[in-house]
Amino acid sequence: MKKIILVCAILLCVSCTKKVTPTLEEQKLPSLIEQSQGEIDYENSDIVTTLLTVGTHLQGFGGASASVAYLLLKNDSVLIIAPQNIQPPFTKDEARLLMKSKLRGEMLLFD
Repeated sequence: MKKIILVCAILLCVSCTKKVTPTLEEQKLPSLIEQSQGEIDYENSDIVTTLLTVGTHLQGFGGASASVAYLLLKNDSVLIIAPQNIQPPFTKDEARLLMKSKLRGEMLLFD
């Protein structure tokens, strides 16, 4: 009887293992990086810091928004990762200025 309970417990534990599936963002990240590959040589650069914001796209009566990531690389270039139809809120130069001031611990005010 103990053997049957032990086998059932083992089968129950094996069947309960959580299967991890990648999220939609994780699935799209390689294709987004591949789209921007022509801009800079990101493979030979280290990421210094990141900046995450929300970009917008006007459509219909409302609009759409999505996350936009800026990566400051060691060679002082900026990589923007955003969906195709989303307008990033900052240019590369503005994002570079924000990320460098973040590293120095300064606060910037825009007019």
